[in-house]
Amino acid sequence: MKKTLLFAFALTILAFSSCTTKKGFVTKLPKQEIADVQRFPSLSDIDILDKHSNSSFCDSLSLLTRTNIDLFLENQSNIDITGVIDIEDTTILLKVNDEIRQIMGRAFDNKDIAFIPIPPIIDSILDAQGKRFGLITYSTGFERSATDWGALMKSVAVSLAASMAYSMASGGYYYLFLDDSYTNAFSFMGLMIVDAQNNNIAFYNNSRLEEKPSRKYCTDRHFMELYYRYWR
Repeated sequence: MKKTLLFAFALTILAFSSCTTKKGFVTKLPKQEIADVQRFPSLSDIDILDKHSNSSFCDSLSLLTRTNIDLFLENQSNIDITGVIDIEDTTILLKVNDEIRQIMGRAFDNKDIAFIPIPPIIDSILDAQGKRFGLITYSTGFERSATDWGALMKSVAVSLAASMAYSMASGGYYYLFLDDSYTNAFSFMGLMIVDAQNNNIAFYNNSRLEEKPSRKYCTDRHFMELYYRYWR
């Protein structure tokens, strides 16, 4: 669990500071071919930072963020979502969540995004249902209870060192860039549609805001960015 949350915080810092991410990627598939899409359970890793800048995973904020995402997707009409994948087995759900974090991390920081394969469990779930397309959403970020800039920068430095250590331990898969743009809140959301037939990513986009991720208006603004130039 600590490693999972450390990865989420590492991705948050990377998303906050990097300007080289691939946005609005689609395959050569015509838009109308991306149909009968199955929605995987949304995933959120939201931290709360106290006045001393101690960071900890917040289940309630993460749940609220997921709820806002699910409500938006249930009422949207741009993507042809025809079903929701229900994963009752907790062990499988945890593995799917790990695969979501991994493929989102790779898509975020990989120039050869068209050649990223679908993770095995996600692929097997789509195959078992005889479905080609699966929609994945991942949100991460943090909200602060108070501002203490001295403690904040100290905490960021410690978190950066720990995140880099994790990156090295995982084969150097993720690397971070640190700047001085830290605020009281930050929200990142990635949206992806995987193509089980071609074993690749059919659509990917991400959005970053200096807003509280658990707020509904933040979710709505994310989706406006994610749909831009393609789904609207």
